[in-house]
Amino acid sequence: MTDSLDGVASLRPLAAGYARVALATIEREFPGDAWHTWRSPEDAPPRPRERTPVFWGSYDWHSSVEMHWVLVRLLRLLPDAIAEGEARATLEARFHGGALAREAAFIADPDNRNRERPYGWGWALALAHELGSWGDRDGRRWRARFEPLVEALEANFLAWLPRATYPVRHGVHANSAFGLGLALPHAEARAAAESGAGRAADRAAAEKPPLRRASGAEIPEVGTEIDVRGFEADDAVRAVERFLEDAAMSGHQTARIIHGKGKGILRDQMKRFLTRNSLVKEFRLGEMGEGGTGVTVVTLS
Repeated sequence: MTDSLDGVASLRPLAAGYARVALATIEREFPGDAWHTWRSPEDAPPRPRERTPVFWGSYDWHSSVEMHWVLVRLLRLLPDAIAEGEARATLEARFHGGALAREAAFIADPDNRNRERPYGWGWALALAHELGSWGDRDGRRWRARFEPLVEALEANFLAWLPRATYPVRHGVHANSAFGLGLALPHAEARAAAESGAGRAADRAAAEKPPLRRASGAEIPEVGTEIDVRGFEADDAVRAVERFLEDAAMSGHQTARIIHGKGKGILRDQMKRFLTRNSLVKEFRLGEMGEGGTGVTVVTLS
């Protein structure tokens, strides 16, 4: 995956075709590969776009990740050779915080994560690295939104590697070297950043309440609504915490958390979390027409 002049030049006449294929396939939901652990007779498998709201096209999860990587790669290397506006608009619609938080919960779930080990994990970190190394305004914003997914993928690798007593040398999807090779540029960049003063300064600035970036730093764009239905309680809290930080940084005054009604477990968890969150001025359950008790409406400080 080099950026040599010869390589880019040879890619140019093919770039538009590759982009068209990627744009078409990420919108193609069926046929779709699915796996599901049934917990009860009523526990039907969801549609691909309901299960993973970002990476649902292209037949399976890792193929969808790859096609998104293709678009980012082409935007970075040859934006003038493809339909740049369409590609950016498509990625902006896909790469929003709530959806990526659900992707993080999906790939951290024991029922799902090993299915993508290490091939899918590696491609997802390769996509995050491509965004992080781009130096583009959109790329930086999208990479910030990827952080929950990146952290879940890193945790998967760190939990798996000590137990991987021997390498898998056959095939592609299960091949240890292939998956680790895809993840290696991200790992090297992460290690270099964490050892530098810049990473420490960013972390210190982010920890100062209220959560505001240093002067001149880019504030990510974020919507005013997050849907955490189906999340485990702890995953929901982490997703909402990041969502509220981004919403506050973007200047939003209100936000909606869709947690569903059910047995009230997520609603009660949100109440406990919001009560102690310094970004929250007040909150209430939704009224008629807002989603009722399945929604919490938050006013930010």
